[in-house]
Amino acid sequence: PNLLEVGVVAGLIWLRRVGNSLKKIVQHWHRYLTLCWHSGRDKGFMTTFDTLLAACARRGAGFLPYIDPDRLDKADLAKTAAACEAQGADAILIGGSFLLSTHFDRMVQEVKQAVEVPVIIFPGDTSQIAPAADAILFLSLISGRNPELLIGQHVKAAPLLKAHGIEPISTGYV
Repeated sequence: PNLLEVGVVAGLIWLRRVGNSLKKIVQHWHRYLTLCWHSGRDKGFMTTFDTLLAACARRGAGFLPYIDPDRLDKADLAKTAAACEAQGADAILIGGSFLLSTHFDRMVQEVKQAVEVPVIIFPGDTSQIAPAADAILFLSLISGRNPELLIGQHVKAAPLLKAHGIEPISTGYV
């Protein structure tokens, strides 16, 4: 599969194809995660990652607005997601660094019910896993040295993702 680079610009998430520098490492990791996630699934099933790749192929980039529940009124989360979809969003990212809000799973469910595009978790840590999500960015903090962020959170999250059937999308985060 092609590697997607995720970037944050003024609160919007953008995707673009990247060169070979980190590509082989992240592709290997993505292949491993995809094989684990797909075990026992229908071969004709289109993943969220496939949907993002199709958006990149169609338009050259993907449009993934980021919704931070800590920065929006909880009553406006679903409305905001629906407005983003109406403006051409390919998927909705939801999550936050701190997540001071409670009931993250319920917020993800409300957003999921309001849109037809995939809802992808952009997690701050393992407390931000919601079974209602279509996928989760499995972030590898490339620029850090903290082993908890490099691999510790992954080890904690992997069994939960498998149990809930949430598609992991391996993502190099700089």
